[in-house]
Formats: sequence, structure tokens, C-alpha cells
Amino acid sequence: MGRAMADFTAISTFITAELNRLDCALALCKNENWKLFLYRVSIFDQLAHLLGPTFLHESQLKVSYALKDFLAALDSGLYEIISSADDSLFLSTFSQCRLAKRCLVSTIFSKSPIVGENR
Repeated sequence: MGRAMADFTAISTFITAELNRLDCALALCKNENWKLFLYRVSIFDQLAHLLGPTFLHESQLKVSYALKDFLAALDSGLYEIISSADDSLFLSTFSQCRLAKRCLVSTIFSKSPIVGENR
């Protein structure tokens, strides 16, 4: 299998996995009354490792139609998740750039009044 086909297969696998996670998150979000809901998007880090840190630059998009369709679905799903919550925190795991600031999620949650409660 050539490199281009391997990249396309891996990208398709990453997209499918991320869309499955999104569907699961949406189902959980709709069927429960959460005080805190954490949803992690990991595809951007995976794609950067596979395609390089500039993979989102228009000239670098190798499967732009698949990524554009995925981004539209992700945008819609994130809108639903964020709209269903009183408060939202969005963290990106995309780390293929120079570190600007470090933030420990455990520090954020340890200061939260709802840590230790069920939902």
C-alpha cells in the first residue's frame, strides 16, 4: 500500500472514530442532566502526527473534502453540547506548535465546587 493510500486510510479511521465519540457524547448530553460534561477531541493531534503540523493549511489539505465534512459535523455537534450546558470549557489537545502556556486540568477541576459530586 502506498503512502498516500495509507494516509487516506488512517485519516478515514481517525474521522470515523471521532464521529463515533461525538455521537456518543451527544447521546449522553441529551439523555442526562450533567453539571459537568467533558468532551475531548483528539483527531487534530493525530492528524498532525500523521500529516505534519501544517496539515490544516489550505495548500496542505490532502483530503480536504473529508476534513471539511468532518469539521462541519464537529461544529454542529459541539454547538449542541455547548448549548445544553450552563457553563462550558473548551480545551484543545492540538500540540504541534510552540507552547504558549501550560494548564493542568486537575488544577481547574480541583477549584471547582462540583468536584466529587456525581454529575
